[in-house]
Amino acid sequence: MNWVLAVVAAIVGAGMAESRNLFGALIAFALVMGLFALNRLRRDADSAAREIAALKARLASLLAARPERIVDRPVVDRPVAPDAPQQMQAPEILRPSPVPPPLPNDIRAARAVASAASVAVSPRVPDEPTWDARLIARVKRWFTEGNVPVKIGVLVLLFGVGAALKLAAENGLFTMSIEVRLVVIAAAALAGLALGWRERSRRPAFGLCLQGGAIGVLLLTVFATYRLYHLLPSGLAFALVVVLVAGSAALSVLQKNMSLAVLGFLGGYLAPVIISTGSANYVALFTYYAVLNTAVFAISWRQNWRLLNLMGFVFTFGVGTAWGKDQYRPEMFATVEPFLIVFFVFYLLIGLMYVIRQTEHRRPWVDGTLVFGTPLVAFPLQAAMLKDDRMGLAFSALVVALVYAGLVAWLRNRRGERLLTEAYAALALGFATLAVPLAFSASTTASVWALEGAGVAWLGLRQGRKLPWLTGLGLQWLAAGAYLMSLSKPALVPGVDAMLLLNAKWLGAAILSFSGFALSLIHDRHRRDFGLPALLFAWGVIWWLVAAAMQLDEASRLALGEWRFVALYLAVSSLLATALARMLDWSRLAWIAAFVALAGFGLVLAADGEFGSPFAT
Repeated sequence: MNWVLAVVAAIVGAGMAESRNLFGALIAFALVMGLFALNRLRRDADSAAREIAALKARLASLLAARPERIVDRPVVDRPVAPDAPQQMQAPEILRPSPVPPPLPNDIRAARAVASAASVAVSPRVPDEPTWDARLIARVKRWFTEGNVPVKIGVLVLLFGVGAALKLAAENGLFTMSIEVRLVVIAAAALAGLALGWRERSRRPAFGLCLQGGAIGVLLLTVFATYRLYHLLPSGLAFALVVVLVAGSAALSVLQKNMSLAVLGFLGGYLAPVIISTGSANYVALFTYYAVLNTAVFAISWRQNWRLLNLMGFVFTFGVGTAWGKDQYRPEMFATVEPFLIVFFVFYLLIGLMYVIRQTEHRRPWVDGTLVFGTPLVAFPLQAAMLKDDRMGLAFSALVVALVYAGLVAWLRNRRGERLLTEAYAALALGFATLAVPLAFSASTTASVWALEGAGVAWLGLRQGRKLPWLTGLGLQWLAAGAYLMSLSKPALVPGVDAMLLLNAKWLGAAILSFSGFALSLIHDRHRRDFGLPALLFAWGVIWWLVAAAMQLDEASRLALGEWRFVALYLAVSSLLATALARMLDWSRLAWIAAFVALAGFGLVLAADGEFGSPFAT
């Protein structure tokens, strides 16, 4: 049968090629492929029927050969006469039993195998597959299980209809008007939808795939009619898209089948890609995708269909990025920004609902692609649109941080969402950290990062979590790097930065020092480790001395002088350390008093040898 179809396809294709009717060749190809698919379905059905008949015959033979059930007879005890005299029996003389002959090798081997098999061995629990392995396996099962020819045929049909519409628009190969051709295509799709609905119970795989493909073709037709041929007004086209998408969502939820939703929405997402004309009507494009994403969002309330969520995420941000790379201009910001916000909110909530719905039934599993991918894809797009507006970008980062902080506060009291709460907390911390250097100078950034790192490390120690603790320590290094970078830049306010101890250089180093002392105290209180608290204390001392060194130039301009400033700085530091050591009951601060005593004595001797008494007028 296949070779007959191949010959027919070759003859029809040759005839169409000779007449240069390309669209007819596509139609002929689609019909022949449909015949191939039907032939394959018939062969599969016949093979399945033969296998079922063979299994029935085998089962009947096994039932006929089954032995009859043996009924155990109860054992009847013989009554013993109560008056019967008991007779003493002579004890038997025990004789050693003869040694049994050795067993043959095969019997001994069989016994060894039997004894080894009797030992119960606990089966090894297989490792749980990762999320990417599960996704790949699910996609593979979708393409290899069920009614494979119909699924592949529907996908080919979607691309074929799109290519045919585009080819007809470019070459004008038909004598019929475009209105008639579009009506014929829509009528065929509606007939396929009705047939798929009728076959949903008898042949569910075939019926569901046919419904999904029909909805995809209808979406393609509506989009082509509106954008390619301009035969529908925007309001009517929008209403038809809403009806089709809502119908696809309703059918998929009613029949609880993800394949129907995937096929229908695949046609919807592919419509702008397949029949794109390069026009500048981006508002219609993003509005169309907003309607599709609204339907995906509605379905996510009822079903955990991760493949559908990922498909919408990839198409939405992928097509948006491709458009923005070539056609975005700054004057479009007011019309593009609302769509970016809407898409971000959609997939933020979809990722949130995916975890919440799982918590109601089983152990929650965070969809890392949506939870982390949504902000990490949307924010670079925002940065590309605001590349010349640092304050606007800083405000955007701050708003995103506040959104995730609000979600953390909402999820904190819910049970089962700890992993999602930690993910949102990390994103809130990351975007808040990112907002600082975008809005402030390097020295201010160093101060904020130092304080933020001390707070995050303290929370990590209190909660016994290693990742926040390491993040807080890492922020200290980032703050130090930002401070060193600020030294190479001129002062933003020269008059203010020239004031002694009231300038950005001293404040930045002093805050780094305070953060180091605070971390040392926190580790002494919560983590009895001699090495790390001492290192953090030394970190604080170093930055306290760096803060003093940053003021030598300002002190030299004043009547105080460098030597007097250093001596007074060390003396005040010793007094503060002594007072805080008693107040905080922290003996480590006594190190500063001892250090200042030795350093001050050496300082006085050095100054006396060079200038005489450092306090002489």
